[in-house]
Amino acid sequence: MQLKLATLLFFVLALCAYTSSALPSAHPVDIDLTERDLETVSFADHLSGELAKRTNYPVKADAKLAAKIMVAIKAKVKADVTAKISASVSEKVRASLDIKVKALGGIISVGDARIKTVQSSAVNKVQAKVQASIEASLQKEVYASIEVELNKLLKKYKKCNEKDLLKILVDLEAKLIAKLKVKLPTICASLKASLQATVDACLKDVEINIPFLISIKINSSFKLDVAVKACVDLAIKICADLNATACAKAVLKLL
Repeated sequence: MQLKLATLLFFVLALCAYTSSALPSAHPVDIDLTERDLETVSFADHLSGELAKRTNYPVKADAKLAAKIMVAIKAKVKADVTAKISASVSEKVRASLDIKVKALGGIISVGDARIKTVQSSAVNKVQAKVQASIEASLQKEVYASIEVELNKLLKKYKKCNEKDLLKILVDLEAKLIAKLKVKLPTICASLKASLQATVDACLKDVEINIPFLISIKINSSFKLDVAVKACVDLAIKICADLNATACAKAVLKLL
């Protein structure tokens, strides 16, 4: 009898260890994006590892300068625009989730912390994929033409002093904001075609069903039309608040 009890105790402890390792990690998933790319951070923090400060003027108006400016612009849009939009979508997903976790057919209870881990894993997956989708569309529909405009502006100079460079950046940011106002709401609206499938796939990724051991079931009341409309409305609001001079000065400080 003692041997049977010892064997059962060993089995239960082993199961607990297994469920801990089987549950999804709360850390953001890797889909060819770095952890920094998935965080909504301040503009300066986001750029600190990307750009070397340029403090000596005049600066040479060359391809290297153009590349640094494009990195700064994309990073600013990522931190101030796309991260906020993707976060709004993922929060609607979070609010819609009903997660049930059972271990050993319900004999072993699973705490709220573990359920939140499952929830965070699903939400992070959705946010990463939505943000990547928006940024891929921006690259084709916005950044490509903005880079052409930047090169045209820089060709007027061999070297730029600080005043010259600010003038270039203000002009460029004005063009960028105008394009974002037109393109970004359309890009967000186009998410409707793939967003539900993205949400379903991400939820399925974190579901687990091992008979008699562990079961993670996720039901979602996610409303696609509501989420897409909120996404479009937020894009319009964010773009309306953008100011070319303020954006240009922020970029200039880190060049």
